[in-house]
Amino acid sequence: AILPRQRRRGLAYGTNELVDAIVQAGEDVEDEFDGAVLWMGNMGRHGGGDIPYSISHNSGRDADLAFYTVTPDGEPVMPPDLIPYGSDGRSRGYGGYYRFDVERNWELVRSLLTNDDIEVQYLFISNGLRALLIAHAEREGERAQIVERARLVLRQPGREIPHDDHLHLRIY
Repeated sequence: AILPRQRRRGLAYGTNELVDAIVQAGEDVEDEFDGAVLWMGNMGRHGGGDIPYSISHNSGRDADLAFYTVTPDGEPVMPPDLIPYGSDGRSRGYGGYYRFDVERNWELVRSLLTNDDIEVQYLFISNGLRALLIAHAEREGERAQIVERARLVLRQPGREIPHDDHLHLRIY
Protein backbone atom coordinates (compact mmCIF):
# COMPACT_ATOMS: atom_id res chain seq x y z
CA ALA A 1 0.00 0.00 0.00
CA ILE A 2 1.07 3.60 -0.44
CA LEU A 3 1.25 5.95 2.54
CA PRO A 4 -1.47 8.65 2.32
CA ARG A 5 0.81 11.69 1.92
CA GLN A 6 2.86 10.00 -0.77
CA ARG A 7 -0.27 8.68 -2.53
CA ARG A 8 -1.47 12.27 -3.01
CA ARG A 9 1.79 13.02 -4.85
CA GLY A 10 1.03 10.47 -7.58
CA LEU A 11 4.60 9.16 -7.69
CA ALA A 12 3.88 5.44 -7.81
CA TYR A 13 5.56 4.57 -11.11
CA GLY A 14 8.61 2.42 -11.74
CA THR A 15 9.93 -0.20 -14.10
CA ASN A 16 8.07 -3.49 -14.23
CA GLU A 17 11.05 -5.17 -12.58
CA LEU A 18 11.04 -2.71 -9.68
CA VAL A 19 7.30 -2.92 -9.10
CA ASP A 20 7.28 -6.72 -9.35
CA ALA A 21 10.18 -7.00 -6.89
CA ILE A 22 8.45 -4.74 -4.36
CA VAL A 23 5.21 -6.70 -4.65
CA GLN A 24 7.13 -9.97 -4.25
CA ALA A 25 9.04 -8.64 -1.23
CA GLY A 26 5.80 -7.54 0.42
CA GLU A 27 4.32 -10.98 -0.20
CA ASP A 28 7.44 -12.69 1.15
CA VAL A 29 7.27 -10.69 4.38
CA GLU A 30 3.54 -11.33 4.67
CA ASP A 31 4.18 -15.07 4.22
CA GLU A 32 6.51 -15.00 7.23
CA PHE A 33 4.54 -12.49 9.31
CA ASP A 34 0.81 -12.88 8.80
CA GLY A 35 -0.89 -9.58 8.06
CA ALA A 36 2.31 -7.63 7.37
CA VAL A 37 1.77 -4.70 4.99
CA LEU A 38 4.62 -3.10 3.07
CA TRP A 39 4.00 0.65 2.93
CA MET A 40 5.43 2.65 0.05
CA GLY A 41 6.70 6.18 -0.11
CA ASN A 42 7.79 7.79 -3.38
CA MET A 43 8.79 5.90 -6.52
CA GLY A 44 8.68 8.04 -9.65
CA ARG A 45 6.45 10.03 -11.96
CA HIS A 46 4.63 8.50 -14.90
CA GLY A 47 7.06 8.53 -17.82
CA GLY A 48 10.05 9.33 -15.58
CA GLY A 49 11.78 12.63 -14.94
CA ASP A 50 12.78 14.63 -11.91
CA ILE A 51 10.55 14.89 -8.86
CA PRO A 52 10.76 17.67 -6.27
CA TYR A 53 11.36 15.30 -3.34
CA SER A 54 14.49 13.56 -4.60
CA ILE A 55 17.30 13.83 -7.08
CA SER A 56 17.37 10.11 -7.85
CA HIS A 57 13.77 9.02 -8.46
CA ASN A 58 13.75 9.85 -12.17
CA SER A 59 14.31 6.59 -14.07
CA GLY A 60 11.90 4.09 -12.51
CA ARG A 61 14.66 2.25 -10.62
CA ASP A 62 14.18 3.83 -7.17
CA ALA A 63 11.58 3.37 -4.46
CA ASP A 64 11.19 4.53 -0.88
CA LEU A 65 9.91 1.75 1.35
CA ALA A 66 8.54 2.63 4.77
CA PHE A 67 10.08 0.65 7.57
CA TYR A 68 7.97 -2.02 9.19
CA THR A 69 6.91 -0.58 12.52
CA VAL A 70 5.77 -1.93 15.87
CA THR A 71 4.44 -0.48 19.10
CA PRO A 72 6.46 -0.71 22.35
CA ASP A 73 4.57 -3.99 23.00
CA GLY A 74 5.80 -5.41 19.67
CA GLU A 75 2.45 -5.16 17.90
CA PRO A 76 2.70 -4.36 14.18
CA VAL A 77 1.20 -1.01 13.26
CA MET A 78 0.78 1.11 10.14
CA PRO A 79 3.29 3.94 10.31
CA PRO A 80 1.61 7.36 10.25
CA ASP A 81 4.25 8.50 7.75
CA LEU A 82 7.94 7.86 7.11
CA ILE A 83 9.23 7.75 10.70
CA PRO A 84 12.83 8.69 11.60
CA TYR A 85 14.45 6.17 13.96
CA GLY A 86 17.52 6.42 16.14
CA SER A 87 20.28 3.82 16.27
CA ASP A 88 18.41 2.16 19.13
CA GLY A 89 15.42 1.50 16.86
CA ARG A 90 13.12 3.95 18.67
CA SER A 91 11.30 6.67 16.76
CA ARG A 92 12.90 10.10 17.05
CA GLY A 93 9.47 11.72 17.02
CA TYR A 94 6.14 10.66 18.45
CA GLY A 95 7.65 10.60 21.93
CA GLY A 96 9.77 7.58 21.01
CA TYR A 97 6.62 5.47 20.77
CA TYR A 98 7.26 3.62 17.51
CA ARG A 99 9.88 0.90 17.12
CA PHE A 100 11.84 -0.27 14.09
CA ASP A 101 10.70 -3.86 13.47
CA VAL A 102 14.06 -5.54 12.94
CA GLU A 103 12.62 -8.97 12.09
CA ARG A 104 10.24 -7.84 9.37
CA ASN A 105 12.67 -5.26 7.98
CA TRP A 106 15.36 -7.95 7.70
CA GLU A 107 12.90 -10.23 5.90
CA LEU A 108 12.26 -7.37 3.45
CA VAL A 109 15.99 -6.91 2.82
CA ARG A 110 16.51 -10.66 2.45
CA SER A 111 13.68 -10.93 -0.07
CA LEU A 112 15.07 -8.11 -2.19
CA LEU A 113 18.61 -9.52 -2.11
CA THR A 114 17.52 -13.04 -3.07
CA ASN A 115 15.12 -12.02 -5.86
CA ASP A 116 16.60 -13.45 -9.08
CA ASP A 117 14.66 -10.99 -11.26
CA ILE A 118 16.48 -7.87 -10.02
CA GLU A 119 19.94 -6.85 -8.95
CA VAL A 120 19.94 -4.47 -6.02
CA GLN A 121 22.43 -1.65 -6.47
CA TYR A 122 21.80 0.06 -3.12
CA LEU A 123 19.59 -0.10 -0.09
CA PHE A 124 20.11 3.28 1.53
CA ILE A 125 19.61 3.22 5.30
CA SER A 126 21.20 4.92 8.29
CA ASN A 127 24.30 3.32 9.77
CA GLY A 128 22.56 2.66 13.08
CA LEU A 129 19.62 0.82 11.52
CA ARG A 130 21.99 -1.05 9.21
CA ALA A 131 23.85 -2.31 12.27
CA LEU A 132 20.58 -3.54 13.83
CA LEU A 133 19.70 -5.47 10.67
CA ILE A 134 23.13 -7.06 10.23
CA ALA A 135 23.30 -8.06 13.91
CA HIS A 136 19.84 -9.62 13.66
CA ALA A 137 20.76 -11.57 10.53
CA GLU A 138 23.90 -12.93 12.17
CA ARG A 139 22.05 -13.90 15.38
CA GLU A 140 19.45 -15.74 13.31
CA GLY A 141 22.12 -17.70 11.42
CA GLU A 142 21.41 -16.14 8.04
CA ARG A 143 23.54 -17.54 5.20
CA ALA A 144 26.92 -15.83 5.08
CA GLN A 145 26.61 -14.86 1.41
CA ILE A 146 23.34 -13.00 2.07
CA VAL A 147 24.80 -11.18 5.07
CA GLU A 148 27.88 -10.25 3.02
CA ARG A 149 25.70 -8.96 0.18
CA ALA A 150 23.68 -6.96 2.71
CA ARG A 151 26.89 -5.42 4.09
CA LEU A 152 27.72 -4.25 0.55
CA VAL A 153 24.39 -2.72 -0.46
CA LEU A 154 23.03 -1.44 2.88
CA ARG A 155 24.67 1.95 3.24
CA GLN A 156 24.11 5.43 4.53
CA PRO A 157 24.48 7.79 1.59
CA GLY A 158 25.55 10.81 3.65
CA ARG A 159 25.07 12.73 6.87
CA GLU A 160 22.61 15.18 5.35
CA ILE A 161 20.12 12.51 4.29
CA PRO A 162 20.87 9.50 6.48
CA HIS A 163 17.77 7.51 5.44
CA ASP A 164 16.71 6.89 9.01
CA ASP A 165 13.04 7.16 8.02
CA HIS A 166 12.82 4.77 5.06
CA LEU A 167 14.67 2.16 3.04
CA HIS A 168 15.62 3.54 -0.37
CA LEU A 169 15.78 0.72 -2.92
CA ARG A 170 17.78 1.25 -6.11
CA ILE A 171 18.07 -1.50 -8.70
CA TYR A 172 20.43 -1.78 -11.66
